[in-house]
Amino acid sequence: MNEAKKNAGGAGFARIEIMMGMKKLTPLLKKLSTAGITGVTVFQALGCGIQHGSYEYAPEESTEIQLLPKTCLFIICEREAVSDLVELLKLELYTGHIGDGVGYRVIVNEKKYGRIEKRDSILPFFISIGGCPMLYDYHLHSEFSDDSHVPMEAQIERGIALGLDEMCFTDHVDYGIKKDWTDAGEIGWRGGDGVGTPKSSLEPLTNVHYPEYFAKLYRMKRTYGDKIAIKNGLEFGIQVHTIPQYEKLLKDYGDQLDFVLCSIHQVEDKEFWTGDFMKGRTQDEYNQRYYQEMLDVVKAFKGYDVLAHVDLIARYDPAGPIAFEKIQGILTEIFKIVIADGKGIELNTSSWHYGLKNTTPARDILRLYRSLGGRVLTMGSDAHKPEFLADHMQDAQNILRELGFTEVCTFEKHRPIAHKL
Repeated sequence: MNEAKKNAGGAGFARIEIMMGMKKLTPLLKKLSTAGITGVTVFQALGCGIQHGSYEYAPEESTEIQLLPKTCLFIICEREAVSDLVELLKLELYTGHIGDGVGYRVIVNEKKYGRIEKRDSILPFFISIGGCPMLYDYHLHSEFSDDSHVPMEAQIERGIALGLDEMCFTDHVDYGIKKDWTDAGEIGWRGGDGVGTPKSSLEPLTNVHYPEYFAKLYRMKRTYGDKIAIKNGLEFGIQVHTIPQYEKLLKDYGDQLDFVLCSIHQVEDKEFWTGDFMKGRTQDEYNQRYYQEMLDVVKAFKGYDVLAHVDLIARYDPAGPIAFEKIQGILTEIFKIVIADGKGIELNTSSWHYGLKNTTPARDILRLYRSLGGRVLTMGSDAHKPEFLADHMQDAQNILRELGFTEVCTFEKHRPIAHKL
């Protein structure tokens, strides 16, 4: 007997109330019949949820309410069967799409209404399938990144153990300083960064091996897809002069991607973590040059979904984080373009294991993004090792709520899917 059934305790019956779109009725009834459920009452209604009847994610809040046709079901079942039936409902009804109009609640002994997350096991409970809190990680690395030795399997199994609903691999592509495996000439090697890999190790200066990467992602989906959703992503370390190489990459492999992070990992082919980019510049100079490169990239390149760790330069700044007022103007320019293009930013939880005093990006930057109308936002750990997977995600969610954010996004084929915090 699973934990949910133990916690339900006692005999008796429960009533499950389902609100759903009409097109799902016939397939669901067939599944219920197969599961031995015969006590079903069906009636029609009109209604809408937090999207006010909209089926698509929109940058602006919808204010006009549109009542949509709904199908309501009441199912009576034995109390000990609730957990299994709820799992059936999730599999049959949940789409992850905005406006799918699906929700349900379980009533035990006709009283005591409550709310829990999907992983909890206490009854009674309420879950909105179309907008339940998501447990996910949308920035993580594997053996296909030059600075990670971790097999995909290890990251996935850690995600399953943590109860994640979804994870997206975003292994590194950094044209300008790294070569493709198929490029002519010798591959360069260097020591590790001391975070993802030991400083004593030798790492190839290479990008993802694309055919092997996507082939393994599809194998992982076949192996683990019944336990966790796995999405295909890449992290582009873009510079203005490398944009043509990324455009070619998208032409060759874009149809296999769900999600692309845009990162500024280096400027003028000089990296931050080595200190090369900062040499010979004042703090104002290297910060302004960093954000100018970001601005120029988002003006010219539109093949990404989310701007990653916006203030990455602060992680490696020998002088400490620069005053927000000094970068507010150029960040405003960047965010206006990002928002107008329907793109987003991420909250990167690596700030905790790097020992930073602020979030990544800093709270002032997150506030600015929201004040300008930014709504597309993802969360990622930037984990190069399983122990950092989904690190401090609950803390990140709490911070976002405190700052006024109400939703985070996952992606499917570059389409943002919003989930309520």
